[in-house]
Amino acid sequence: MPLLEIPHPHFIALLQASDAELISQDLRALEHQLIHAQNFQEEGLWSDALMEYIQQAGVENYVHLHWVAEQYYAQKLISLAHAPDFGYYYLVGYARIVALVLRYHENMGYDRNDYFFIRGFLEHAFPTRRDLDILEIGAGSGKLLADLGRLGYGQVEGMEMSAAALREARANIAGVLPLERLHAMSFEDFRTNYPERRYDVVVHAHLIEHIPPHSVPSFLAEARAVLKPHGYMVVITPSRLSGPHDVTRYFREGGAMPEGFHLHEFTLRELEAVLRPAGFGNIATVKSLPTLNSWWDASPTEASFIYKRDLEAFLMNLSWEQRKPIVDGMYYVGLVCQRTD
Repeated sequence: MPLLEIPHPHFIALLQASDAELISQDLRALEHQLIHAQNFQEEGLWSDALMEYIQQAGVENYVHLHWVAEQYYAQKLISLAHAPDFGYYYLVGYARIVALVLRYHENMGYDRNDYFFIRGFLEHAFPTRRDLDILEIGAGSGKLLADLGRLGYGQVEGMEMSAAALREARANIAGVLPLERLHAMSFEDFRTNYPERRYDVVVHAHLIEHIPPHSVPSFLAEARAVLKPHGYMVVITPSRLSGPHDVTRYFREGGAMPEGFHLHEFTLRELEAVLRPAGFGNIATVKSLPTLNSWWDASPTEASFIYKRDLEAFLMNLSWEQRKPIVDGMYYVGLVCQRTD
């Protein structure tokens, strides 16, 4: 049963007033201020009036504020896709949403299925190596970086641009990886600052669905560019067949289109349609949820990808209530693809 929506028109008005002030600032200076903030207040996004409103709402209402704010910024990103202010709304909206989420929910999407999928792939493709150069784009709260470090992958590094997530990530990797392995910057800035770096494996988990559709081709081109020849990219994203998976799921019936920061939830066929033109092939996935198998028996294969991709047409003809248990049980959407040269 969806949650009852609680409108917060004054919260929206406060966000709009704050946005108008922030947009008058230099974008780079604002980004620098955000990623170096030591706490919620120092991020510079939260006026006294907004802070008072959030505190008065209480933890029990954070999910409602999250819903209102995510709808507001998602609409901005869609309507301003090619407008000069797009960069501000993408930076500010993302930073605000992550900060709100981490105030009431510590998990940013990464879970044990992701862990077993990535671990199983690495140990199958590189059974004798722990010296792989691995880059995570959008490290979130750093849990994957920490897990890979504990498995002995000492050359792993990642980047994140949310101040709230960076604070969590630094705490999670402390004592496991050197803190300089976590870069406080956007992927765009990382490419500018380290143009020569190349990796055996690039990972992005629960990221591509947040990228505006018009920016996906350029993002994939940049991800390909940081890979060594024939390097691998791991893509983890929820399936549209069982969505919505963003905050929309709390307030809409199953099967509704996402209205929040999942700007596009993909099917396997849709993922293939953007990956192949971007220079990726040998697309592989696992048969079912990695936690349903021993990780060493769940290696990604092209055959599993083709089978599941071709099954989508049948599943889409079922009702959401019929297909969701099937998708949840076998349709884990983690892919491995390889740079084609």
